[in-house]
Amino acid sequence: MLRITTIDTPSQQTLILEGRLAEPWIADLGSQWAKGRHDHPERKFVVDLRGVLRIDRAGEGALALM
Repeated sequence: MLRITTIDTPSQQTLILEGRLAEPWIADLGSQWAKGRHDHPERKFVVDLRGVLRIDRAGEGALALM
């Protein structure tokens, strides 16, 4: 399971990830990232991985695309 918490400020959007960054949850992360970038492209984007327990190849790929 992957828990995604979004924190928005006027200058930054932070996604806090907790759990496993692996299939099938990669799609949820990708859609949240795409929506945030589309809605506010001027803001800095931060991904907090401190709560991630495991990252598989698909998770690594998603992070590389972001």
